[in-house]
Amino acid sequence: MSEVIDRRKLVRVLFYLIIFLLCIFFLLFKATKASYETNINGRMESTIAEWDIEINNEAITTDEIKSIDITDIVWNANHVRAGKVAPGSTGVMQVEINPKSTDVAIRYELQVVDKTMNPDVVLRVTNISTNNTTLTKTAIDTYTGVLTLTDIRNGLKPHITFNIEWEDDPNINDYDRVIETADDYLLIRFKAYQYQGEQIIEYTGD
Repeated sequence: MSEVIDRRKLVRVLFYLIIFLLCIFFLLFKATKASYETNINGRMESTIAEWDIEINNEAITTDEIKSIDITDIVWNANHVRAGKVAPGSTGVMQVEINPKSTDVAIRYELQVVDKTMNPDVVLRVTNISTNNTTLTKTAIDTYTGVLTLTDIRNGLKPHITFNIEWEDDPNINDYDRVIETADDYLLIRFKAYQYQGEQIIEYTGD
């Protein structure tokens, strides 16, 4: 009789133990699921953050590469007709980056393909400067800047100045030429994407 009672007690203990273990597994599963959903939501929130950037008043809605319109060059070319430019001319192009209400910090890059980079290109960039932000040369043809969330909320709009020349090259025919948006004149590419705190490393090559 006592053996039957002991068996019943053992079965009861095992039953409660199984129930207890099931409760623990259930709580662990729920906590893991909640953590997973939190991570998923965090990624989704990052994905749908507002992205609203303008370059010289032209909207850029994705992180695609954009070529900057070189018709914005203001030329000092008194020796040619209005609207045209010839060898020996110098000019200035202003680029304004407006992050507007963008919700993320931005890293932006300006790639300059001029006569220094490609001898077949007509124009040469002689200087790049900015008066309200920092540009770092990160490759032989690339300049990089960062707009933090604080910069964006404070309304900072980087203004970048390109000094440009069409040198008087004897290998180029000396005639007036209308400036167009064409890669054989000058190519400046702009790319912006989310900045995640990575180090901006300065290019130190020749």
